[in-house]
Amino acid sequence: MNEYDSERIAGRLEGLGFIAGTDIFSSDLVVLNTCSVRAKPEQKTASLLGKLRRNRDKTGLPQAVGVMGCMAQDKGAELIKRFKNVDFVLGTDRIERLNDLIKEIGGGKKFIDTAQGGEFFVEQFGRKKGVTAKITIMKGCNNFCSYCIVPYVRGRETCRNKADIISEAERLIESGVKDITLLGQNVNSYISEDGRSFPDLLAETAAISKGVRIRFVTSHPKDFNERLAEVIKEHKNICPLIHIPLQSGSDRILKVMNRGYTADSYLDKLRKAAEITPSLRFSTDIIVGFPGESEADFLKTAEVFREVEYETAYIFNYSPRSGTRAYKLPDEIPLKEKTRRLEYLLSIQEEITEKRYKAALGETVQVLAESVSKKDPFQLSGRTEYNRVVNFKAEKASPGDMVKVRITEVKKNTLSGRSDY
Repeated sequence: MNEYDSERIAGRLEGLGFIAGTDIFSSDLVVLNTCSVRAKPEQKTASLLGKLRRNRDKTGLPQAVGVMGCMAQDKGAELIKRFKNVDFVLGTDRIERLNDLIKEIGGGKKFIDTAQGGEFFVEQFGRKKGVTAKITIMKGCNNFCSYCIVPYVRGRETCRNKADIISEAERLIESGVKDITLLGQNVNSYISEDGRSFPDLLAETAAISKGVRIRFVTSHPKDFNERLAEVIKEHKNICPLIHIPLQSGSDRILKVMNRGYTADSYLDKLRKAAEITPSLRFSTDIIVGFPGESEADFLKTAEVFREVEYETAYIFNYSPRSGTRAYKLPDEIPLKEKTRRLEYLLSIQEEITEKRYKAALGETVQVLAESVSKKDPFQLSGRTEYNRVVNFKAEKASPGDMVKVRITEVKKNTLSGRSDY
């Protein structure tokens, strides 16, 4: 979602006459759109703000700096106090204030606005022309998982008007976009103004998008239902890959996490979905080293991991977030042990990926061409419906074309092939 918000921010700045720079240190204006889900992005932001301050002190060049997004929402005045070069801080609900605020910068005055709430309306904004695009359908979250800061920095769930979402999809399709991803902290919670659920929105988006692939993230397991699998089966242009975070395979840990499901109920939902739509595959998020996670708890996660055989998995060490309930729990698992568990799951995922990729050798798959190599105009790269990257040779294909590619080589994270297109 930060990528989508960054596009909105860039569109507003371009509308004010700014031109994207190639050197952040010589730019007149720097706007950092930040993330707070884990500690590392915050550390990177702090490091970059420090470098910008030192560069300005050294060169004497005037440079306005703004911080937006989740870290801005969470830290607010702390950023202004800590980094003297920061001129303004805007929270996650305040993108629309950017235009007026930019005009007021100068004279040493600082601005902070982290107010939340109100209708979720997305204005039309300039986008970089490309084959793929994202549409945010809702913001915020009501689940309050004990480790997660999202409900605090993004606020409570607020859904966009369905007509606005469909209209944005239509504009993207008219502009040549061939792959659209619907975004939400929990897309399963989407409810339109006329009471329609996410599967209904997904079906309507797919129906107007003939020839355009539709993807969506993220699905919360507790709200996942069979209707979603049925819609995917009914519409061939919806990619049969569902991102459905497990986080842990231990019921004890899931309860402390406040996830609202058990490992068995999670697996049961995935099995039923696969029975309805056999082509379905799943991807996931996993947290290792959550406070109190024993070796037995971790091995239960590994068991689920092996059973599902995820297409991809995003695995992270537990990262304490100030303000969450889990922050108060003793984080007694050493980093070395967390890393061991993480690497163990990664090794399982590598085995699964290797097996799947080897099975694809010699197959012909549909690939949406997204880019062309700078060195070879006949060498292209794109993704399958399962989001696998494929590099391939094709003498007549261009970005935006759906190409049948025969897989001729398998590498660790990519597939290579050739097309007669």
